[in-house]
Amino acid sequence: MSDNKINFDCLDSGSCSFVLDREVSAYAEYDAVINIDSILALGSSGWEVTFKDRADFERKAKKDTIIIGVAGMYNKGKTWFVNNVASKNFSAGFHVHTSGLSMKYAEYENKAASYLDSAGFETPITFFNNREELPANATSEEITSFHQIKIKDRHLTEHFLQSFIFEKADIIVIVVGHLSFSDQKLINKILSQRGKSNKEIFILHNYFEIHEIKHVNELIERDIYGSFDVKVVPLEISKELSEKGYYHQEIYLNKQFHNVRHLVTASEGSPAGDYFNPPVFDFFRALVQSKSPTESFDILGVLQNYTQANFDKYVDTNGKEYKIKLEQAPNGNPSFRCRTSGALKLKPISFDVNGALVKTGDYSYQADYDFILSSNHLLHFIVDLPNIKRDSNGKRIVSYKWEKSEKSCLVFDAELEDIKSPEPKDIVIVQNRRRGKVQITPPCLDNYYEVAERHDTVSYENGTLSMTFRVSRKKEQKYDIEL
Repeated sequence: MSDNKINFDCLDSGSCSFVLDREVSAYAEYDAVINIDSILALGSSGWEVTFKDRADFERKAKKDTIIIGVAGMYNKGKTWFVNNVASKNFSAGFHVHTSGLSMKYAEYENKAASYLDSAGFETPITFFNNREELPANATSEEITSFHQIKIKDRHLTEHFLQSFIFEKADIIVIVVGHLSFSDQKLINKILSQRGKSNKEIFILHNYFEIHEIKHVNELIERDIYGSFDVKVVPLEISKELSEKGYYHQEIYLNKQFHNVRHLVTASEGSPAGDYFNPPVFDFFRALVQSKSPTESFDILGVLQNYTQANFDKYVDTNGKEYKIKLEQAPNGNPSFRCRTSGALKLKPISFDVNGALVKTGDYSYQADYDFILSSNHLLHFIVDLPNIKRDSNGKRIVSYKWEKSEKSCLVFDAELEDIKSPEPKDIVIVQNRRRGKVQITPPCLDNYYEVAERHDTVSYENGTLSMTFRVSRKKEQKYDIEL
């Protein structure tokens, strides 16, 4: 994929030798790298910013630009893709990994593009960057707790990076390899959140280790046709490439999400790579050139504002207001920090089947519930809510509303009683009872159904709340046509 990679020389006997080329620092290759490897680090070491050339970066940040967000699992070739479409020769070998959030500016015939490249999701965690993080005589319980906090911090940090990139990008590129279950979960998560938006989304199937065209075609049959509902159209390419014989390549349009398209690349320098890669890069550069930039993108200011606005989704602020500031690190580089008297504490988290975060904001957990449409025109909503909080009059209060536009969506809110905090001398062995605020948003109903705004019945017994709503089917409209 570049000169900086592992080169294998396999003999006919089946034995292999390899040479590991020199490593190149990824920090020197981007216009800016923001070391976002931990949400909790905001309260201690901070997120340091490294520039290739700060004066040049500040000049480019004033230009109107198109923003391209690149995401994908660890070691799939995201940086290699940015390298090729930006026409810049920076390091993209498998042993040089993107750190935190990296940014590269590129220009296409006087049009500026900004590429946001994040560290690959599910990158292995280094638990002991600093051996002083745990005492030498730490107990097994302390080590386990330490590992759990690190894993939780990584989950939330990846979610933060992903959310920032997808909110700010005009074009989203998801890079996958041989389609794995983890890739499928990532794609489903992104499409469930962004698939109906007006953003253009590309799923790049990067078969970076496949050399033969026929083998790539076999993978296209399995990964794209086998996993997605797509239709094929010719890939429009430049006259220059057409004259060189590039005319058979295709792009795959997702039938479910009309803004989603699939592209294919293969091993660089191989017959498959020579066949698939140039049209894809040519097409993507032409796509970026066709866009009209509308505003400049000062990533430091934008990230500072975004972090400030979303800080309490990830960190338990306990009602306090924290300020995210850009300060100067000892080496002179800027660093994002949140000044606090003690260590930051992460909020409780939970993830859905695709790995999407479901415990964000002020809601401390996702309650278990049933949502059943019965044959007798009743919608049953049954939810486990032990110890619902009482108001000043001693009454338990919950609230809900129906949001109706294209569909009817129930939004339900409640709050559970706080649990008495342990005394200083108490030994807490386990304390994981449910408490705090709850918000539940069951799947929406099609507008084929007419749902009553107010509940029909309600009961609360043994920590279970049961509600019913009257539901009717809309009358089918019948039209006569005179011929």
